[in-house]
Amino acid sequence: MPVKKVLQSVPTGTVAPQPVRPPQPWVPPRRVPAAVPAEYSVEYPSEDGIPMATSDKHALRMMKCYRMLAHWCRCRLDIYISIDLLVYYVQGDNTASVAPEVFVSFGVPKRARPNYKVWEEGKPPDVV
Repeated sequence: MPVKKVLQSVPTGTVAPQPVRPPQPWVPPRRVPAAVPAEYSVEYPSEDGIPMATSDKHALRMMKCYRMLAHWCRCRLDIYISIDLLVYYVQGDNTASVAPEVFVSFGVPKRARPNYKVWEEGKPPDVV
């Protein structure tokens, strides 16, 4: 909707009133696709160099929690449980990651992984 601008003579030292524009709807910014798929240009490390536990007590509790969950879900092939695995949540950005002590993903196949990429698995972990 065009806004009409009316020119008036305004005395020196005063500010001319600005036309009132109706609020515009918010439009999300456009994402430009990369020329090379992000998967080919970004390396996703399997280690972050941070020790797994801060103490023996912490490590034993993490492992106990993992063993209890693994025992509880032992017959289900669609539940993935892991300890201190890097979880990448933004494709193309290898700095956007977390390493939860223990996490569980329902509906994700149980198999060995070097890391957990949310866009490949189709979902983030359900329980952390």
